[in-house]
Amino acid sequence: WQRPSETRWTSGRLLEAAGLVVVAFLLGQAVFGGWVRDALVHPLPYVILPLIVWTAFRFAQRETFILMAFVAGLAIWRTAHGTGGPFQGGSVGDSLMLLQSFINVISVTGLATTALVAEHRAAAEALRQSRDELEQRVRDRTVELERANVALQEEVNMRSRMVQEQERLVRELQT
Repeated sequence: WQRPSETRWTSGRLLEAAGLVVVAFLLGQAVFGGWVRDALVHPLPYVILPLIVWTAFRFAQRETFILMAFVAGLAIWRTAHGTGGPFQGGSVGDSLMLLQSFINVISVTGLATTALVAEHRAAAEALRQSRDELEQRVRDRTVELERANVALQEEVNMRSRMVQEQERLVRELQT
C-alpha cells in the first residue's frame, strides 16, 4: 500500500472503476439486501465473481482487493443485521459458515487471478525488454559491421592502388 498503484488512471479507467463500483453495489444489494427471493438464492452470491475477475484483469491487485473487501463487507453487514440474502435462515452458525465460504471463494478467486495476471504482465514486460535489448544489439552489431565493411573497402582500395602503382613502376622499368 505504500507504493503507488500500478494502474494508470485515465478518465476512461476512472469511469470503468466507477461503473464497477456501481454494478457491484447494485448486485450486492440485489443479492445480500434481499431484493431477490427465490430458489436461486444460494448460488446467487457468486454472480459477483465475474466483477472480481474483471477487476483483476483490468486493474491491479490493490483495486481487486478493494472490490473484494467491499463485497465481503456488504455481505457481512447484511448477514449480521439479518436484512435478507442468501446466508439467512437456519442457525447463526450455519449462516456464518455459508458467509465464510463465500468470502473464501471470492478471496481465493480474486487473489489467484490477480497473481496470474501480474505474472503474465511481468512476463510480457520481460519479453518486451528482451526484444528491445536484442534490437539494440542488432543495431550496435550493424554499426560495427558497417565500420568493418568501410575499413575493408578502404583496405581493398589501398591494395588496388598499390597494385596499380607497382604495375606502373614495372612498365616504367621495362621501357
